[in-house]
Amino acid sequence: MWRRTSETKPPLPSPEPPAAPPPVAFERTAPVAPAEPLTVKTMLGRGVALKGELEGREDVCIDGEFEGTIRVLGAGVTIGANGRVTAEVEADEIFVEGHVEGSLRARQRMVIRRTGHVTGDIEAPRLAIEDGAVLCGHVEMAQPGARAAQSSAVPRTEREAYRPVPMVAGEAAR
Repeated sequence: MWRRTSETKPPLPSPEPPAAPPPVAFERTAPVAPAEPLTVKTMLGRGVALKGELEGREDVCIDGEFEGTIRVLGAGVTIGANGRVTAEVEADEIFVEGHVEGSLRARQRMVIRRTGHVTGDIEAPRLAIEDGAVLCGHVEMAQPGARAAQSSAVPRTEREAYRPVPMVAGEAAR
């Protein structure tokens, strides 16, 4: 039979630290242009409630509560899934994932996601409503500038006679 004897193992050699790379000299060959500004998205977080007027020129995402007026030029507004907005909203693009009550005016397009719930009037040249979204209000789809010509075609008393009917995208109103 084999008998095991206790042997001491020699210690492992310690690894040598890696050699530092040689310093590199940079030579400027052309003037450096100033960095272009980054597009920053303004975020109103979930735990924030704000009342007032919001104006800007960059994308805005609202995941908290907002009451008042939102006007964004040349950018978009996103109402996050946790967002609760009671406001008049005007932007190039509007995306709704949460709850919005008020008038919405998109200069380019508006999208209501499946979790979105809109109560109010919508004006946009393009509108997309995902299956499951809720829309209760009046929708006007016209190209920018064509609004005045269209609204004069239907007398005011007839336009007021139309009653908004709650609808769930993909289902008939009851």
